[in-house]
Amino acid sequence: REKFLMKYFGMDTPPCGECDLCLQKLIKPKQIKEKILTFLREEPREVDFFFNPMLFSDQKKTIAVLRKMLDRGEISLENTTLSIRQK
Repeated sequence: REKFLMKYFGMDTPPCGECDLCLQKLIKPKQIKEKILTFLREEPREVDFFFNPMLFSDQKKTIAVLRKMLDRGEISLENTTLSIRQK
């Protein structure tokens, strides 16, 4: 948030790496994918489960990762339930 405020006033500072805005930018798709797989290894989950902001803070990245996993056949969607695709 400090960087955001400083930029507003015309000053450029490096990201702090501590606030929610900086941390959200640090989350990588690979980390999201691993988190999704961890939950799906436990049991199939309703799609809505992955839109809980307490579990997945960046919903746009989560949607992109889920779509890519579905397109690649890594997970499957039946009605509203996601599961790991059996090989």
